[in-house]
Amino acid sequence: MAISIGNKPIYRMSSAGKCPRALCAGRLSYESEPAPPWLEMAANEGNWHEERIKNQLRKEGLEVFDEQLEISLEYDKFILLGHIDGKVLEGMEEQYSIGTLLLEVKSMSQYQFDRWMKQGFDGFYDYAAQLTCYMKATGLDKALYIVKNRSSGSQSQIVLTKPPANLGEIIAKLDNIEEWIAKNIELGAREGLYPTEFDPNSLECRRCDYKRYCIPEAKELSPITELSLANAARDWREGKEAVEAGQKLKDNARDTFEQHTLATGVDKWRFAGLGINLIHVHREGYNKKMLESTVPAHLLEPAKEIKDYDQLRIDDLEKES
Repeated sequence: MAISIGNKPIYRMSSAGKCPRALCAGRLSYESEPAPPWLEMAANEGNWHEERIKNQLRKEGLEVFDEQLEISLEYDKFILLGHIDGKVLEGMEEQYSIGTLLLEVKSMSQYQFDRWMKQGFDGFYDYAAQLTCYMKATGLDKALYIVKNRSSGSQSQIVLTKPPANLGEIIAKLDNIEEWIAKNIELGAREGLYPTEFDPNSLECRRCDYKRYCIPEAKELSPITELSLANAARDWREGKEAVEAGQKLKDNARDTFEQHTLATGVDKWRFAGLGINLIHVHREGYNKKMLESTVPAHLLEPAKEIKDYDQLRIDDLEKES
């Protein structure tokens, strides 16, 4: 639900990294999808892990204070509001002896933690935008950022000496939303949303509370058609699981056969009715990117092949990765 102070709408700092369409939907009080059951459990676990981490910091000689302090940034068209996990004051540990730091703690599933270790803030722009707003609002130029794996208990701790996102871009995005609303939405009406494209490859899009407004549900279905489509959705999910499980079995078997082939030096053999043959492949080709950068386009044009066709793509938007 949209909240305002005076005549200015409020945007949450924790949501500042979301796409403008989702922010616009929240701003206009569009109905969001119900939260999945796992979300509340993850939030409760996150609070528990956050408190344990803070207690550990205190044991290391650090002072943790200003927990859940409300902070804000006011601009011409809107207000950004947030609550920080806290601040850390330098203590006895030399590695942290660099003054007062903003403290932010996140806990993640194994999958998310693996992504974090590989991509950092590049893969978590929403966290980058949130921390950037926090650093601006508190006036702190350093932050202690701790990410904990809820499954293994392992942690990633980094000290940032500059904001991980561009505050100017965040403010410009929110300004654009407000300008679009002023030009396109009549007072008291909710007609349309800020135009952006849905990306089925984006984890943010698949988990978005407002994705129903980007890809509408099928409507006005007869009971027979609805039952048929429901069965098809079930079959597709079960079939995809079966294919993935089958591919894993085949890959494991292939690895075993390959290891035996390499160990014995016999490239062609059979076992249990299976013919195993190690084929030595030699292929030559051209690097497309390098070719296009060195050869004029008009010389490549005669070799260009154009194919137009329709392909049905199916993405499981309810799957929790």
